[in-house]
Amino acid sequence: MQHEKEIIDFAIEKRLPSIFQTKRWAEAGGLMSYREDLAQMYRRAAYFVDRIFKGAKPGDLPWNKPASSI
Repeated sequence: MQHEKEIIDFAIEKRLPSIFQTKRWAEAGGLMSYREDLAQMYRRAAYFVDRIFKGAKPGDLPWNKPASSI
């Protein structure tokens, strides 16, 4: 990103918590990064599809509540 350094410097100067989508921003000085693991989500979806194709009822399959967003 073109203005990555300026954004991070501004957040640090103003003492703003800065959470970014990619690890690169955190490595450049941002507070932290948070991103879902897309590969894990696809593997989990494939697990459910496989179970349904093998005859499981969708309502009987276990589920995980996604993390709530604020």
